[in-house]
Amino acid sequence: MNELCGTTLIHAYSRADRIHDGGLIDVSEPARQLGIIYPVAITSAVWIGAIQEIDGDKLFDIRTRGALSRCLSMLASVARNSTTNDHKLLFTVPLADKHGNIENVQLKAIIGPGDNLEAVITIMEPEED
Repeated sequence: MNELCGTTLIHAYSRADRIHDGGLIDVSEPARQLGIIYPVAITSAVWIGAIQEIDGDKLFDIRTRGALSRCLSMLASVARNSTTNDHKLLFTVPLADKHGNIENVQLKAIIGPGDNLEAVITIMEPEED
């Protein structure tokens, strides 16, 4: 077992593990297309609740691309216009439900260290940690 600060590390659950297990959905490639240079992942709660209707195995179904693009565009805009060095950004995304009604969804992005201490962004619901 590894030694960490004088204690024995019993178990580690990495960001890569969480992506592999489906707790996080890696959206780094669509984010890069919008100018976000850091790896980006969205929690499964946000993905299911705000980005995608449950639609089988089609993670990037054509119907989800607009919502995902709006989410990432709003994040990029808020980050560009932020005047703080805070690692947490709150932002609102107008998304349509399956009936076409627009709902403003509040989200939170945390900029923090990834598995190798690189900068990564995680988008989540405001009450998630």
